[in-house]
Amino acid sequence: MLSPIAWRTPPRHYGPWENVASLLTEELVARGHVVTLFATADSQTSATLHAVCPRGYEEDRSLIPKVWECLHISELFEHADGYDIIHNHFDYLPLTYTGLTTTPVVTTIHGFSSPGILPVYKKYNGKAFYVSISDADRSPDLDYIKTIHHGIDIQQFDFQLTPDDTLLFFGRIHNDKGAREALNIAKACNKKLILAGIIQDQAYYDQYVAPHIDNDKVIYVGSVGPVERNGLLGKACALLHPIQFDEPFGLSVIESMACGTPVIAFERGSMPELIENGKNAVPLDLAGPGRAVCLLSGGETTVKLGPDPGIGGRNTQYALALALALDGHPAIWALAADTDGIDGRGGHSGAVVGPDTLERGRRAEVDAAGCLRRNDSAAFFRRAGGLLEEGPTGTNVNDFRAILVNPPDSLP
Repeated sequence: MLSPIAWRTPPRHYGPWENVASLLTEELVARGHVVTLFATADSQTSATLHAVCPRGYEEDRSLIPKVWECLHISELFEHADGYDIIHNHFDYLPLTYTGLTTTPVVTTIHGFSSPGILPVYKKYNGKAFYVSISDADRSPDLDYIKTIHHGIDIQQFDFQLTPDDTLLFFGRIHNDKGAREALNIAKACNKKLILAGIIQDQAYYDQYVAPHIDNDKVIYVGSVGPVERNGLLGKACALLHPIQFDEPFGLSVIESMACGTPVIAFERGSMPELIENGKNAVPLDLAGPGRAVCLLSGGETTVKLGPDPGIGGRNTQYALALALALDGHPAIWALAADTDGIDGRGGHSGAVVGPDTLERGRRAEVDAAGCLRRNDSAAFFRRAGGLLEEGPTGTNVNDFRAILVNPPDSLP
C-alpha cells in the first residue's frame, strides 16, 4: 500500500488520501491479508510499516517534498517483486516506475489537480489499473476497472439526535470549497457558523474569511483531528458544502451523514452520487445553469436598536444585511417588505436588492455598513434606490421575503 507522505498515515487532522490509504490497510489486515504500508516513519498501522521519510513534509517544512517523494516511491519499487499487488494512492508519479516491475499496480485516482497531469495517466493507460472514486471524476481519455466510492470507519462517528443551532463548514479554506459562500449563507440565515479546515489559500482567507471571524457568530477552529471532527459534525444542524468546483468525492459529506447531520450542497461533481435525491438527502442546486429558484419566507424579524436609531425598519434592515452578505452576487435578487405597506417609521414598506445594490450605494456616496449599524437602512435605499414606498395597503398578512436565484435573463 503506497500512501502519500505529505501527512502521517493516518493523518492527525488533514490528509484525505492518507486517511483512505490507512482505512484500506487496516481493513485488509483485519481480513487476514499480509500488507506492507509504505508511509512516513511516524505512521501508525497494524500492517508492516516500511518508511524512509521521517515525517510528513507538510508537518516538517525542513523536508524538501520532491526529494522525499523520490526516495519514498523508489523504495517501494526496488522491493516491488516481493509483493503480489501494489495499490498506489500517490497520484501519477509512481506510474513512471511501473515499467520496472511485473507486479500489477492498481492506482486509485483521487482527483485531477489539473488537466496537465493527464499525459502521465494516458501514457500508462492499459498498463496500470485505474480506479475512480466517483463516476463524475472519470476522464473520457482513460480506462477504469471500477468506480469505488470512499468508505469510512463508522465507529469514529456518533449519531447525534439533538444538534445545536449551528452551521458547519468543514473543508479546505479555498475558493473551490466555497468558504465565502458558506459565510454568506450563514449570515443570510442569521445562524452561527463554525469553519474547520486548513488554510490552503492564504490570500483568499485574508480577503473573504478573516474579516468575518468574530468568535461569536463566526468561529474558525482550524484543522481538527478525529475526535473534534466527530463532535463538530454531530452537533451541527447542517453541513454547508457550497462547492465551486466539480468535487471528485467529498469525505466530509458522508462523515456528516454518518452523524445524522444533513448536508446542504451544490449539485456538482460527485454530489448526486453521494446525496441521493429522495433517499438520504435533497440536492440543493442554486448554481445550476438555467435553473431558477425562489425562496419564500414570512414572519417578523427582530432588530436590536442602538441608542440613536435612524430611519430603518425590520425589512429594510434585512434587505441591507442580505445585500452586504451577498456582496454583489451576480445571480441573486431579493425583496423584503411588510404587507401593510409600513415598515418602521419612515412611510416605506421594505426594499429590493440585486447584484448592483452596493455599487449603487457607492456611487451615491452612502455607506451601506454604516447605515446598517446605525439602523438607518431606509436612508441607504432612498439614496441608492430600491426603497418600496407604495403606502398603506389596508391589509396586514405578514412580513414577506422572496429571494430569487438565477432568474430569467428578462428580469429588469
